[in-house]
Amino acid sequence: MRVSGYRCAVLAGWLTLAAGSVAAGGQTRNTSEGAELLLSDPVVVTASRKTQRASDAPAAVTVVTAEQIEASGATTLLDILRYAPGVDVSESSRSFGSVSIRGFNEEYANKLLVMVDGRSIYQDYFGGVFWNTNPLLLARIKRIEIVRGSGSALYGANAVNGVINVILKTPAEMAAGPVTTTGRALLGEHNTQLLEAQATVGDPRGWSFSVGSAYNHTDGFSGRQAGLPHDSYGVSILTLDAQKRTRRGSLVFSEAHTEGRIDMIGGAAANDRHVHNNETSLTY
Repeated sequence: MRVSGYRCAVLAGWLTLAAGSVAAGGQTRNTSEGAELLLSDPVVVTASRKTQRASDAPAAVTVVTAEQIEASGATTLLDILRYAPGVDVSESSRSFGSVSIRGFNEEYANKLLVMVDGRSIYQDYFGGVFWNTNPLLLARIKRIEIVRGSGSALYGANAVNGVINVILKTPAEMAAGPVTTTGRALLGEHNTQLLEAQATVGDPRGWSFSVGSAYNHTDGFSGRQAGLPHDSYGVSILTLDAQKRTRRGSLVFSEAHTEGRIDMIGGAAANDRHVHNNETSLTY
């Protein structure tokens, strides 16, 4: 077989360019791009109740990280979910909101299961979630896993349209981090305020303790003006967590308390109604 001198020169040129590309770091660049793709594929547990990468999950999964929450400037969980793809957030007032997926939203959305660390926070007696009065600090959120699509086969009732699982940082995780004390203050229109503080002490391999507090307030869309329906709220939150690492697992005690005042719940006016929420859990 004959190969012309011109073809040999072209082939040699391509080989030289390829070698130069590798020598200049082309191979390293490709490797780093592949590593970035792997790093951007988070680990989830909600889609199938086992640890797996989001790309391997048998459902459409969106993960909102703690870094994204901090950068968003959000003051409520509703503000965070508003920017998640496929999630429909509706606020009939600043004190009450409804969330659903796949376009099936309504005032009392009852077909989307909402959990905190795998525990449902659904209110059975009215079909929905009190989004702004849950004893939940935004600084404590490790990630939010959003599964778009029916999850009733795994989770039963209220998961027809999907599942939202808010996963919190444990005291051991916060004690092992570079920063064990954090504070956050956000101010906005309608006299909106968010104040949060979190402190953690202890040994992540033994006992670790964490205490947090927050205050969230807004005058609502009406600004509490005369002649307009009031939709303001103010909520104070206090949390206490303790964790003991053992050879076989972890013993975690959690206590969360909410006290607040709310002006409107759904379409029913309820000016200056007192709300109280207390949650206690012990897991191993």
